[in-house]
Amino acid sequence: MTLLLLIIPAISLVTTGTTTLVLSILNFLHLLWIMILFDSSGTTYQFQYDNFIGLDGISLWLVWLVNIIKAIVILNDKEKIG
Repeated sequence: MTLLLLIIPAISLVTTGTTTLVLSILNFLHLLWIMILFDSSGTTYQFQYDNFIGLDGISLWLVWLVNIIKAIVILNDKEKIG
């Protein structure tokens, strides 16, 4: 989703910061949906892609942590710009 920022012209830093925050929130909502669908009783990877990439219980929480930190960094940067 954050690749959409390459399509949007950089009109101002405030618009870019707001767009980044909105896309980060959408990404977090997608992650919440994945967490709801995650079956913690299984012992195999879930949401596999070509039997190469998948999520287990630990990596799910690491992805969650990265999304939280990303939102905090965007909010902190937005306060310095605005």
